[in-house]
Order: sequence, then structure tokens, then C-alpha cells
Amino acid sequence: MSRLNVGKLIASLGVRLPSFTDATRPAGETGLLIYNSEQGFVEVYNGEEWANAARGSFTVEATGGNIYTSATHTYHVFDGPGTFGIVQAKPGTTCDVLVVAGGGSGGVHYYNGGGGAGGVVHVQNFPIQALGTGVTVTVGGGGTYPRGNGLPSSFGSFLSATGGGCGGGGPRSGPAGEPGGSGGGGSLYRSTRGTGLQPQVSQSTGAGSLTVNAGSNGGTGPGWPGSPPGGGGGGGAGSAGQPWQPSGAGDGGIGVEIPGFSAADHPALAAGGRYGGGGGGGTYSPNATPRRAYGGVHPGGSPANPQGLGYGGGNGGSYGPAN
Repeated sequence: MSRLNVGKLIASLGVRLPSFTDATRPAGETGLLIYNSEQGFVEVYNGEEWANAARGSFTVEATGGNIYTSATHTYHVFDGPGTFGIVQAKPGTTCDVLVVAGGGSGGVHYYNGGGGAGGVVHVQNFPIQALGTGVTVTVGGGGTYPRGNGLPSSFGSFLSATGGGCGGGGPRSGPAGEPGGSGGGGSLYRSTRGTGLQPQVSQSTGAGSLTVNAGSNGGTGPGWPGSPPGGGGGGGAGSAGQPWQPSGAGDGGIGVEIPGFSAADHPALAAGGRYGGGGGGGTYSPNATPRRAYGGVHPGGSPANPQGLGYGGGNGGSYGPAN
């Protein structure tokens, strides 16, 4: 390589740098500048790697979602569809990915089943370079009344979470709890619960580690007759929904705890770090106003089961006289 030592270089028209691609870049020498025609910018060798000269030697720079920074991590939180874009990443850089689907709604009528939580998927050390310039993110909404299953969420073609099943319930001989990421609970008239399908969904994690691929069955309802009446709880990502009991309706299954994704890590994340709590089963109060519950990405579970709180939880069954 030819070498020219100059104390100060003043150019009136500009300096033309040698052009290379990622594959043809020369052996690195600290401070060496080149133009990377493949990437479209000037690069400098910083002693360890070729870096965008305009941006410096950040380990990783990404875009998309609501971005929150803690002392140790940067979180990209998507509450709607978008793109997780990769601006630059040092070779070997990894990220943790959490995908949560929408929860199912509670069943129709009284004594209905709680909605099942959306499926929960968590991967540690996912290789960022496998994403190329970025991936499309979809965020499933909650199931809507009457008896709506939750919608799926995905991280590109790599990871997929199935929406929660809605709770069973309706007039006599009404429908059973639906299958989903976690299944919906059974009802007074149809004891059959929905099954949790998420554990059977295959994931593409590259060299990453799949730590959670969770969803559970809903709880069974009493089936007619049942005294006192009530519905089964929706399944959660951490446990199955509780069945109807003589003391009343069943609680929703608890959410699964995801290390590094709790409000203790950043206030924007789920309290307690649990995701995918199932909705509690419905009960009946003759003087109550009918209430329509909607599944969604907000906490599920019942007041008796605070551990069920977590994004993606299916909402509890509605209660009140027939509507």
C-alpha cells in the first residue's frame, strides 16, 4: 500500500477515498478511512471494526416502537404495527425479544368463562445480524365482544404468538371456551374449556435461546346444573385457568415472569414482569348492570389473583342479568 505523510491537507474540491464493499475492505489499520459503496457511507477502522465514520463506533443502533433507555438496556416497545429497523450493529451483537399476542374476550351472557391470555414468546441472545436491515412487527389486538378471540403478534417471520381464546358462555347450550394461545374458560352451560395452543407453535430463533413459548388451558365450567354458578378462568401463560369451584368462579391463570422486562427495569414495562395473565370466570349478581369485557394487551387476571397481571391477559367474564 502506498503511503503519503502530510501534516495538513487542504483540498479545494474534495478528497476522493478508495471505494470498497463489505467483502473487499482491506485489512484494518486504526484511523484508516474508506468509502463503502455497498453501505453508501464513509467508514473508519477504529481498531476493532469498520464503523460508520459519521456515527462513530456504536455497538448497535436501531429504530422503531417506543424507545426507552435504562442504565443497562434500550427497549423498543411496540403497541401497534411497525418496523424494527437496524441502522448498524457490531458483528455478534444480540438482543432479547418478547412477543405477546392479544387476549381473548370473556364469554357472552352470565356465568361465562374468562378469556384466555395471548401466547407469550421470549428469546434471549437473538442475533441481530440475522435481521438484515430490519423486520416487520405486528401487535395483535384483544378479542372484542361478543366472544372474540385475540389476534396474533409476530416478530418478522421468526417468532409468532397466537391470540388467546375467548371464554365460553351464552344462552343454554351456548358455545364452549375457545382454544388459543391460552384457552378460554368453560361456562355454566358448557363446561368445556379451550386448550392452550402456543407451546405447539414452532419458532425460528437462529442462534438465540427460546426460553418461553407459553400458553395454558382454560379452566372448566360447572356444566348445568351448577350451584353456585360461575365460569372457569381463562388460561394464562404461566398456569392453567382455575376451574369453577363450589365457592364460585375460577381465577384466571397467572402470567409468566420474564427477567429483564419488569417495571423495576423500566417503568414502561409490566408490573412484576409477568405477561399473559388469564381472565377470571364470570359470576352473577341480580342487581348488577351487564358489563362487556374486552380482551387486549392490558393486564388480565382477577382481583383475587393479582399475579395474573401482565400484558396480553384475557379479560374476565362479564356479569349481571342476561343481556
